[in-house]
Amino acid sequence: MPLLRHGYDDVLRALDQVRGLLPFPLRGLDTDNGREFLNYPLLEYCAHAEITFTRGRAYRKNDQCFVEQKNGSIVRQIVGYDRFEGDLAYHQLAELYRALRLYVNVFQPSLKLVLKRRDGSHVYRRYDTARTPLQRLLAADVLDEGARTRLVALAEALDPVHVLRHLQRLQEALWRHAVATAPATPEPTVRFALPTGAPSGTAEAPAVATLPQTHRRPRPIRRRVRGPQTGRAHPDPFAGEWDTIDAWLAVQPERPAPALHPDRPPSAPDGPPDGLRMTIAARAGDDRRAEDDRPSEPRPRPVDRGGVVDGCSIICAACGARDTVSRGARGPVTAYCAVCRRERKRDQARQRMVVMRARQRGGEQPCG
Repeated sequence: MPLLRHGYDDVLRALDQVRGLLPFPLRGLDTDNGREFLNYPLLEYCAHAEITFTRGRAYRKNDQCFVEQKNGSIVRQIVGYDRFEGDLAYHQLAELYRALRLYVNVFQPSLKLVLKRRDGSHVYRRYDTARTPLQRLLAADVLDEGARTRLVALAEALDPVHVLRHLQRLQEALWRHAVATAPATPEPTVRFALPTGAPSGTAEAPAVATLPQTHRRPRPIRRRVRGPQTGRAHPDPFAGEWDTIDAWLAVQPERPAPALHPDRPPSAPDGPPDGLRMTIAARAGDDRRAEDDRPSEPRPRPVDRGGVVDGCSIICAACGARDTVSRGARGPVTAYCAVCRRERKRDQARQRMVVMRARQRGGEQPCG
């Protein structure tokens, strides 16, 4: 039952309509804590009509769980999330609810929770047989003979396919009144009509306005358009020179990337700038890594003694093997080969860990 405004007088009028549509007398009313419900006129109305009025606890929105769950499974699934304003949208929403009320109560079965038991972290739930709200109402045996006859005749006269198609047309008519897609000219209200043969007195049946069966165009989804991914953000500065660089690396693979003289590419007489040396270093590193992956003989553990430096080539002070290193600002980087250098770093890390643990325990620092 839609409401155009949230005043207590609108709630009272809607409550009169609900009592006229229900096939049984209304005995109880449970609401939330909104102002449209918590007021003296509604309390006096319920007292005069002998209706038990209850409300949920303050700041406990889950007290209305059996009602709020229908907002997602019924209202949002059919009406959507658009905003509707004005009398035209109100009347169209009322026509949609007229069709939706029959479709849900007559043709949509549901399950009811019968038992809920917790066993540790597992929760076991048991449900009854799925039945429609109309079937549950007839099985409750609370209707008089006249109301039961009218409801059974209405259920037999309704066609679920006809009601569903009419419901879709009513949805299309309602979505035209959305605020985001408001039309320039007001649209006529499409009304819901019962099929021929339905019993009278169940719902009013005004004339139905004819509308073409069109589908609502979905809203466009904004996606980021990206071009082909080449893997390079800037143009290759050595395009056309890689053959020369590969030939140079094949002749002297031990030379570092900064030492391009005198075999630099012909298009760069002064050699590449510092920012571009990493490109050649990465290209040279691929070939060197391929050579390092080859199996080699196990080398002994390094011995802490001085090494002999011979230019860019060194003799390892631990195992005596020859290796090549690049010179820094203070001369050779180290006098150990790559394998022994890694072993020395591991030993130093182990010693630092022993010292740190000894300090944490508060003991004396062990001798290195």
